[in-house]
Amino acid sequence: SAAASDVYKRQVRHLLSYLGWCPYARQSGTKTATHQNMSHAGSRHARHMLWMMAISAVQNVAEYRAYFQTRVAAGKSKMKTVIAVGRKLLSVIYAIVKTGVPYDPQRYLQHQGARAT
Repeated sequence: SAAASDVYKRQVRHLLSYLGWCPYARQSGTKTATHQNMSHAGSRHARHMLWMMAISAVQNVAEYRAYFQTRVAAGKSKMKTVIAVGRKLLSVIYAIVKTGVPYDPQRYLQHQGARAT
């Protein structure tokens, strides 16, 4: 249902924020930074581990490699794309922990195909 999906998304965003895996807007008065940096909240060790997982996923998992290549071909920066892969990984990890259902690449591919159409 839509309500359950909203609750799930909000909980994932809270986890991302807790780990500091989210952009941090710097502003002073009416001036805002043109490029947002990653937040320094949360554990730097957890952020480092998630960063390394994202790089490893891009190198070794076909689904994430394809996602990375698609975004880079669309003109997105490689660094921001690795951050997006890390967010996807954290979302998958959260879903696995919450539901207890093991990771299934076929389910991931079906979900991505439904989103693309």
